[in-house]
Amino acid sequence: MLALLSAGFSAGSSFLRADARQMANLRRRYAWQNLETRARLVLAHEAYEGVERLHAALVGLLEVRATIPSSALVLAELQPSPPQLAAPAAPPAVGA
Repeated sequence: MLALLSAGFSAGSSFLRADARQMANLRRRYAWQNLETRARLVLAHEAYEGVERLHAALVGLLEVRATIPSSALVLAELQPSPPQLAAPAAPPAVGA
């Protein structure tokens, strides 16, 4: 019975080809993202009426983005700091 179920699942898996569909969907998603990005650039170029104004707006956005902490920094700040070890006492001065 288990062998029949296993054979059925194997045949169903190869028939449905989930891995091939996943790769096709991934390629399609990246293609749509590329198209969306290009369309946004065209719209931004038209909205800012020229390359110079668009460049200034993008530089401003980059500066704002730089002020936002990355997730790695946020996670590092949330973790407790390791306990600090006390520095050893200085040896007494010789001949004093």
